[in-house]
Amino acid sequence: MAVNEHYELAGHKQYHIQCGPGDIGKYVLLPGDPGRISLIASLLDDVREVAYNREHRTITGTYKGITVSATSTGMGCPSTAIAVEELIKAGAKVLVRVGSTAGIADRVSDGDYILPTGAVPLEGASPIYLDNDPFAHVPDFEVLRTLHDVASETGKRVHTGVVLVHDAFYAETDAFLERWHSRNVVSVEMESSILFLIGTLRKVRTAAFHLAGGNLMTKSRANWTPAELEAARATQHRVVLEAFKRLDDMGIV
Repeated sequence: MAVNEHYELAGHKQYHIQCGPGDIGKYVLLPGDPGRISLIASLLDDVREVAYNREHRTITGTYKGITVSATSTGMGCPSTAIAVEELIKAGAKVLVRVGSTAGIADRVSDGDYILPTGAVPLEGASPIYLDNDPFAHVPDFEVLRTLHDVASETGKRVHTGVVLVHDAFYAETDAFLERWHSRNVVSVEMESSILFLIGTLRKVRTAAFHLAGGNLMTKSRANWTPAELEAARATQHRVVLEAFKRLDDMGIV
């Protein structure tokens, strides 16, 4: 028995997300916070909650006639890797992280969008997948391009570039941030690198679409009200849903 097979439940349900073939669509949004699943559900039709286990909450519904799912990954690369691997086993073909990020590049302001063109894997999960070999951590080009097209239509600023992914949220010293600022990294977050890597290794399409909540170099921080934050998140999620629809119409997947 292969190691991964040991963790399949009856009916080929995956051990952590407790979903299997037929439970999810081929298009999946990946927020970190399970609390944001309800907001995504409000943008879909015919929604049903498939499973909620640990940090992984999954819903499935439709958007303009296509089947779409959303699964929360929790924080960091280890839990994201588990969710992504199991979603792929359950049938996911296009997975897009919808998360938060903090700007490092001076040009990033509160509320801007970040579309990573690559990720620096300063985290612990990727080296285990790669036996410490160097490897490019990049999203799928067609998904990235479609997301950029849709995001640009919102009128909000969209930044592309390399993001930094690391595990130690409270260990960001000024010297650490300055080093990556000098390397023209756009922003910092905690999940995209492992998503891109698994997408490449498993031959599925992945990307990330981030909302900037501040800038660590300029010390700015968004002071949204709860209603304003929910509206910003809803727009962020709609961009991804519309990109899924366009990809489906083009027959990309």
